[in-house]
Amino acid sequence: MTTQVDLGHGRGWASPAAAASILRIDRQLGRLADINEAGRSPEKANENRRKWLAYERYLNGGPWAPKAPFALGAEDSVHCSGDAADSDDWYDPAAAAVWRANGWRQTALYPHNLAKHEPWHGEYFPHLDTRRYDPAPAGGTLTTEQDELTMTSPIWNVVAKIGDAPESGTLYYGTESGKIEKLTGYSRALVSVAFFGAQPAANGTIPDLIPTIADRGGDWTRVQALHKAIKGRPRE
Repeated sequence: MTTQVDLGHGRGWASPAAAASILRIDRQLGRLADINEAGRSPEKANENRRKWLAYERYLNGGPWAPKAPFALGAEDSVHCSGDAADSDDWYDPAAAAVWRANGWRQTALYPHNLAKHEPWHGEYFPHLDTRRYDPAPAGGTLTTEQDELTMTSPIWNVVAKIGDAPESGTLYYGTESGKIEKLTGYSRALVSVAFFGAQPAANGTIPDLIPTIADRGGDWTRVQALHKAIKGRPRE
């Protein structure tokens, strides 16, 4: 069973390990990583494969078919396991270096067969991820109630404010300044995986490990205690 973790900000889904890696990439880029497509359903994969085979037959002298990108079927596509992502960041050398440092590799490079050449396609290899055991603070748009934060404040812990419904999507995190700031745009499942090392249960669900802090104004002592309890836990 493939566990799907929402990447946030309308970027689709990925496997738990790949999703945590993408959060680290967000942080290191100082912006949201570009994701054109990550996880893919078996049905879409098989449809993409059908279109590619029709186009390939046309290239080999068969009946006309519309141009289609190279694609594997559901049984072979790494998109279906959530460990692949198509990104235009590969065209930016600096951004591509960040992806590579985080365990991603371009695995569909066919410069001598342009019909199959997909420089935008990357796959995640945990054993190549040099940042795998970094704390994985959420990247993207981090906002206070007044304005947008830069992404330079270290994130110590993610907390939910008592009174916020779990489905509200509103989370809070503590910074070294002692403030409690608001984090938006990411699912609780992704935060649980990236910050707290949550692992999927047998049925594929991800336990919600986000602790609760009562004081919206900033109970820094408690934030530090929560952080110390999880600091150093390996990120799988």
